Amino acid sequence: MSLNERQERFIDEWVRNGGNGAQAAREAGYSERTARSIAQRLLTNVDVKEAIQARQTELREQRRMTTDNVIEFFEKVVQGEIGEQEVTPSGKVIEVPTKVNNRIKAAENLGKVLGIFQAENVVEVKPIVVMGDYTEDEDE
Repeated sequence: MSLNERQERFIDEWVRNGGNGAQAAREAGYSERTARSIAQRLLTNVDVKEAIQARQTELREQRRMTTDNVIEFFEKVVQGEIGEQEVTPSGKVIEVPTKVNNRIKAAENLGKVLGIFQAENVVEVKPIVVMGDYTEDEDE
């Protein structure tokens, strides 16, 4: 079954407003008086539920930050290509170079992302457990 225009608008509004069904129904053009019951009915419709899940998955994928995005950001901070914003005493927002401490922190985080700081040799220490009776020689 294909979705009609109001159902599509309901899905868009439901995803946009974070899951408020009655509000989504009103925004989609359903009656104010019946918005809550319409939303409940729509949310039990298999096609509507699948469309909502597909739309949410699509939005998550669009917003997902990849490792490449993180690496690129840290590289720009380390190289001083991205500045910081500060507010002057007069209230004006100005762009200033990234502070050295923040560039160092970005370099550390970049190293972690790239795996530069992983230990090559890991020593595992296991305790020794002695079972049974243990007595000391008493030479007194």
